[in-house]
Amino acid sequence: MKHRHLRSVIIFGSVVLLALMLVQGFWLNRVVNITERQFSHDVNLSLNAVAVDLAIESGTPIEVNELKSNFYFVPMHARINHSQLDDMIQREFAKRGLDLPYEIGVYAADRDTLVYGNYVRATLKKPELIADQSGSEELSNFAVYFPSRVSYLAGEMKIWLFSTVTLLLMVGFFAFAIVSLLKEKRYADMKNDFISNMTHELKTPVTNIKIAHEILSQSGGEKKPYLDIIDKANRNLEEKIDQVLMAASIEQGAQLKMEKLDLHEILKECAENFQVRIAKRQGELKLELEADHSEVYGDRALLIRAFENLIDNAEKYSIDQPKISLKSRSDKGQIELKVSDTGMGIPTALQDKVFDRFFRVSQGDRHNVKGFGLGLNFVRSVFKSHNGGISLMSELEQGTEVRVTLPLA
Repeated sequence: MKHRHLRSVIIFGSVVLLALMLVQGFWLNRVVNITERQFSHDVNLSLNAVAVDLAIESGTPIEVNELKSNFYFVPMHARINHSQLDDMIQREFAKRGLDLPYEIGVYAADRDTLVYGNYVRATLKKPELIADQSGSEELSNFAVYFPSRVSYLAGEMKIWLFSTVTLLLMVGFFAFAIVSLLKEKRYADMKNDFISNMTHELKTPVTNIKIAHEILSQSGGEKKPYLDIIDKANRNLEEKIDQVLMAASIEQGAQLKMEKLDLHEILKECAENFQVRIAKRQGELKLELEADHSEVYGDRALLIRAFENLIDNAEKYSIDQPKISLKSRSDKGQIELKVSDTGMGIPTALQDKVFDRFFRVSQGDRHNVKGFGLGLNFVRSVFKSHNGGISLMSELEQGTEVRVTLPLA
């Protein structure tokens, strides 16, 4: 991935996640406030109903004081039956679904000391009032305390808390993915730099061998067959080095030398370079260039190398006499080119992998054709950099057809 694309992905992903977190935080805050207000409202209604019932006989005014978010005090200044108070509060809480434990306290009104206390476990059961006369003849007030109010409110908002935790996990995963991606990008850059430096260093001895071959070739004689072997091997090595350099330059986003080109002329030039080699194997290379328009914008060197790779593969993977055809047609603003052969073909299960770097189709436990597995990966990179596409269809023992599309100039 190019640096600017990676930066764009990080910025866009960060903005989206930040927006989601702000929206989630806004709604979570609203839900917390609404849940707290609803809880306070239900408690006030319940205690007010209890106070009304208790005040019928005493005639004292009703007032529920929320001293803290989990502590409510009701100044009754009335005689309170302790058991009856327990049952009344439990009944009113059950009506409103307040299913959480609470503590009841009854205080002497004149000296403000606790004269009765009870802890009631969470229940939604509505008890019947017990005719119990236990209580105090002195005037009293009562209070209710909720020791587990926070956990109760959290339970009421569990779906919102779950979505918030999920979002935080997503943010954490995104951060981990970005760190891993940056680390992989750094390693990839180091690898590409190493490949580029190594191939550049190899160019020097290759050039020296070429110069030495030209000098020695002037003497001719019995050494000529060996010199021809050196020349062939050296040219093959030079092609491989150039291919690796070109692939690395494309991956690093090097600027292409775009110009208006006639694709038919390029195909004819590539075909001519292979005619002798194919003729030696008693094969045939046919050109069926039927496209009405064949001009494209592209990098001449890269396109020539890409098409040479396709023809080279078609020739190498043909077992007997290679029969290769190059066809073209134009339609809807693009030109389509087909490179077909009648070679050994590619298994269906492997056809999606042939464009991967370093992947090579093998038979049994050995590779039948020498190579690095860079050819088709390089070809795909070239056509992708030209806003084109490439696809492959193949059948074992029947041959392979590679289709390439490029936008017309």
